[in-house]
Amino acid sequence: MTEYGANRFRTTLVAIAIILAAFAAWILAPQFVERKTIEYPLAPELAASISAQRNDFVLAARIGGIRGDLWSEAAIAQDAIVSLSKSGTATVGISQTRELAERAVRMAPHDSRTWVLLAASDFRLGKLDEVASALRMSYYTGANIVELVPGRLALALQIQAIQDSDFRELVRHDIEVAAVRKSELGSALLAEYKSAPPPGRELIEKTLAELDPALLASIRAGLH
Repeated sequence: MTEYGANRFRTTLVAIAIILAAFAAWILAPQFVERKTIEYPLAPELAASISAQRNDFVLAARIGGIRGDLWSEAAIAQDAIVSLSKSGTATVGISQTRELAERAVRMAPHDSRTWVLLAASDFRLGKLDEVASALRMSYYTGANIVELVPGRLALALQIQAIQDSDFRELVRHDIEVAAVRKSELGSALLAEYKSAPPPGRELIEKTLAELDPALLASIRAGLH
């Protein structure tokens, strides 16, 4: 190898090392922002501490740039602020949650929890047609994530889309999961049955009549 070739080779190695170092720094930098790891839905007892760290989560997301998981955590932290507000319907706070969640799903459309959060924000803002669209995406990306079932049912059973046959099948799947895992999700299913309008309640009854009549009888009894 000529001296010119050797110098060019060394220059290339240095350039690659710099690029790798920069990439590693970009990956690791958000971890130096002090914050807790969180999941959605957020446990009620964590809402206060997570909401207090909202700015840290947003800062980590900005550093991460295209990392959708960080933007999702920022949206969850912002939603914690909304959940703690006295009215629970502060439009500005909900819009901020939606903005962060929308950015998260653009960066990581496979993250089903963010689609549910986006749907919840749209529901609070009265954008009911968009609720159905976001919920569909949450089903397509995470139909079997048990932790999302109560939140999805709470929204899906309330909207007009429940009368659409394709959407009903998606919601029916969550009802079936809740029935199979009734030790974990039975109380949530009862709560949604109580609050559901007639089309939503009818879907629960029809699904449980076929799958678990005893659970249906228990849920009906819980109304009294």
